[in-house]
Amino acid sequence: MNSTTTKSEDSSPSCWICLCDEPDDDGKSPVRDCSCRGDTGAGYAHLSCLVKYAQTKSRESSNNQSMSNDHFMNKLFEAWQRCPNCEQKYQHQLALDLADSLVSFVKGKISELICSGDYLLVAASLQVKMDAIKANIRGPNELDFITQGLNLMD
Repeated sequence: MNSTTTKSEDSSPSCWICLCDEPDDDGKSPVRDCSCRGDTGAGYAHLSCLVKYAQTKSRESSNNQSMSNDHFMNKLFEAWQRCPNCEQKYQHQLALDLADSLVSFVKGKISELICSGDYLLVAASLQVKMDAIKANIRGPNELDFITQGLNLMD
């Protein structure tokens, strides 16, 4: 993604994180699946930008050791599940894509987690993915979501 590219005059939605209205490096345009409203900016973000944002927030939460375990888990996964602007849970394909990215993020840290004995974090990330799958089972793509659920660690 060209970091010098900003909002053009064609009123296409721009990402609230990187402020770009063009597709990201993966060719994906900004998406929005929360309660934010507005034509060209509110709530729209590239999936890749949301993943980087959530990873940063997760790392910040993991560095804060003064929280209770429940509060820690809530804070750790909040950016993966909720829009920070309107605070609604992400829905549909965006929720599933973010849950997949969360599992991959945790999987990438799995050797560190196993050494520290923090299996709860691995299990919780899988629960986030299962919750996203269950929320999307109603509709014509039900079989697709169930199939993705069977491949939890792919």
